[in-house]
Amino acid sequence: MKKLIFALVPFLFLFSCHKEQQKTIILSKASSNYIKWIEAENVIVLDAYTIKNTDSILALADGIILTGGEDINPLQYNDSINLAVCGDINYQRDTLERKLFDFAFKNKLPLVGVCRGMQMMNVASGGSLYGDIPTEIGTTVIHRNNGEVMHEIVIIDTCSLIFPIEKIPLW
Repeated sequence: MKKLIFALVPFLFLFSCHKEQQKTIILSKASSNYIKWIEAENVIVLDAYTIKNTDSILALADGIILTGGEDINPLQYNDSINLAVCGDINYQRDTLERKLFDFAFKNKLPLVGVCRGMQMMNVASGGSLYGDIPTEIGTTVIHRNNGEVMHEIVIIDTCSLIFPIEKIPLW
């Protein structure tokens, strides 16, 4: 938990409530919703998933966002029991996000994880996950909607330039 707090605090400074120079934010896998969410005059957004040479963009990074998406390979957190319930494994994405996490952590770059991204931060730090929430916890929390990995979020504290309320995605 301490690592997560230390990772989020610098991100707050990156997008503080002051006008700043242009910043380059790397998304682990971009979608139009993420781009609309963080789009601003002084921000360049790069989609690491579509760029073949990630080393070339890491040198430009002012911050990294590990985005939401499909399940992380359970073998990444030593869970072979849930392999069958996890759907298709995206090995490319798991490897990419681990690399982005390691780079951000080593270079003390601001790093934010959204859903899957927070899970990857946990796994990359040596943590584990519930491989299948309905099986292991129950169905009180519905995390999937018609096959899409999405859910509502609640913002409890914000700075208008970090997460502008009018730009919070409604997906």
